[in-house]
Amino acid sequence: MKNVIKINPDVMDDKRDALAVAWNEALRILMEDIGFTPEFQITPEQQSFLAGTAYADDPEAAAKTIVARIATFDTSIPNPTEEQVTETLRLLAMALELYGGQPDGQTLGRIKTELERVHGVEAPSGNNPPEAAPAPPEDPAREPPPEEGAPGTRNNEGGGEVMDAAALRKLPSNPSRDQIWALSRAVAKVLPGKGNADRFLYETAAAESQWGTHPDTFKNQGGIFQLDRVGFDDTQATQDHRKNLNRHYATIKKAFGIDWPKVKYEEISGSPLLGALAARLLIANKEPPIPADVIGRAKYWKDHYNSHHPNADGTVAKFLTRNGLEVPEEYKDPPKKKK
Repeated sequence: MKNVIKINPDVMDDKRDALAVAWNEALRILMEDIGFTPEFQITPEQQSFLAGTAYADDPEAAAKTIVARIATFDTSIPNPTEEQVTETLRLLAMALELYGGQPDGQTLGRIKTELERVHGVEAPSGNNPPEAAPAPPEDPAREPPPEEGAPGTRNNEGGGEVMDAAALRKLPSNPSRDQIWALSRAVAKVLPGKGNADRFLYETAAAESQWGTHPDTFKNQGGIFQLDRVGFDDTQATQDHRKNLNRHYATIKKAFGIDWPKVKYEEISGSPLLGALAARLLIANKEPPIPADVIGRAKYWKDHYNSHHPNADGTVAKFLTRNGLEVPEEYKDPPKKKK
């Protein structure tokens, strides 16, 4: 039976063991539900321990059981690496964003705090991976932001405005960079799925339209995320394909009051929220997780996002340059030939 936790009777004599097993299984179900894929190397020692188990030939399942066991302080996983602990903390941070206000949220918080104390590793916030770039730079031309934590302005972690669904629906077609970052975070929080979605959405807005400032931004629709009709059509599930998107529609309806199957392509250029949701749903159809490093995300954009455009000519160099980042020598575009 799907998503039912069954406890081995052998552990029921110790309520602490039984509770740890329940949390272990619950975290694994959560990873499946939100599409969380841990990204780290499994050590030879751990591979030896998992040999002969159902995880031996399934690296993703092995990584997930490692995360779940680290979170429940299961010593059967020997010598977890700092990278593995950090990924575990990232999952717990995402879980807290989703369920922090519920009764189990208190337990999640205690697990996260104790894990940080025991391993001396600080948890990344939300979907931001350990290697992710910091929050987008402030626009020097705009007024200084309010003090962090001010109600209704910036969250208490910094990194963007706090905007509710009503405010997101009212965003102008050319929002500020801070607003695009807040939008990216909001959409990634509602549809967490693959980690790093917030960073990828923000960077895609830069790569596609220079955060809505390029003169061709609204040409032929597409808005700040410049999603073409082919890509948009891929976000609307039909009876015989893209069924995996159906589970996101109810979430979008609940969070933003938007009935996604009824959205028309022509609407997304005037609504940053619709554009961000379309971009997020497009990549939800892709199997590979979004990489934690910016070079990886540049390649991901080129292979899985920019490729939808009929005249796509995206490169890693363009993605990095449009995000104001230096291009490593090996990724620089060759000089154009003189006509």
